[in-house]
Amino acid sequence: MTLGGKPDAGYYGSVMGTPYGDELTLEFARAAIEGESLGRNPAGVPDLLGVSLSTHDYINHSFGPESRESHDHMLHLDRSLAGFFGYLDKQVGLDNVLIALTSDHGFLNVPEYSATQGLPGMRIDSGKLMADLNEQLAARFGPGTYAAQLSYPTIHLDYKLIDANSLDRAEVESAAARILTEQPAIAAVYTRTQLESGALAGGRVATLVQRAWHRQLSGDLYVVQRPYAMFGSNVATHGSPYAYDTNVPLMLFGTRWIRPGPSANYAEVVDLASTLAYVLETRPPSASEGRVLSEILRTGAPAVAVSPAAKSAK
Repeated sequence: MTLGGKPDAGYYGSVMGTPYGDELTLEFARAAIEGESLGRNPAGVPDLLGVSLSTHDYINHSFGPESRESHDHMLHLDRSLAGFFGYLDKQVGLDNVLIALTSDHGFLNVPEYSATQGLPGMRIDSGKLMADLNEQLAARFGPGTYAAQLSYPTIHLDYKLIDANSLDRAEVESAAARILTEQPAIAAVYTRTQLESGALAGGRVATLVQRAWHRQLSGDLYVVQRPYAMFGSNVATHGSPYAYDTNVPLMLFGTRWIRPGPSANYAEVVDLASTLAYVLETRPPSASEGRVLSEILRTGAPAVAVSPAAKSAK
């Protein structure tokens, strides 16, 4: 807070790590609904509202997903969502709303907690990892810092140095990958040469790595730690290709469109865009890779929502 008692950047930064961060976000969503008259389009055109509730990420980074703080926040979040859905019911009627709820990632347990459960929880010292890597690369290829930067989960190599020493890039990449995989906490390392050619060994992990890597933005070595091992200085974090990171909720509610009950069919978060596009009778996003979750859709359900205002205008 400022001396005058007004909220400042520090105040708002702190709020994001408490349940009140979600409350403020949902208050903003309510203001947007009322200010923009969402759900009351005279032409009956559906309105889209996206809300990102990020407080749980802050709390898990600070305390871990197994902590009392994390559990307490989930109870707060559950009540906050219940209140928001009740508001939607009064504002436009839940019969006129299609709700999709999901997450962008899961969370690794605190490594020390995993160790108490008999799991191989460990922390990776990134500085030592990079120092050891550069020491061994220099011993083989000549003086210099070949591994310039770790930007988890990728490592950027100094190609200018490699080229200046008339070295083969693929050879240096392969050597670096072999050095890293000798570390007890590293499960696999994929090189730029492999990723650009798509020459990755089969399996779920390789598929996820290929999807996560960006040719222009990512580094030259993609490092995958072993299960329950963790990069970073947070109490806990995310970013691995393992189930605790990749299994997330995917829930849809809409009495006119969605069948009630669970589905045992395999689904991915990317399926959400294709499914919503189908319901809205519009094109899916150009880069969409998902499928329409037809098994959860009601047969003969109206594709496009008609707002209450449009109904009364007819």
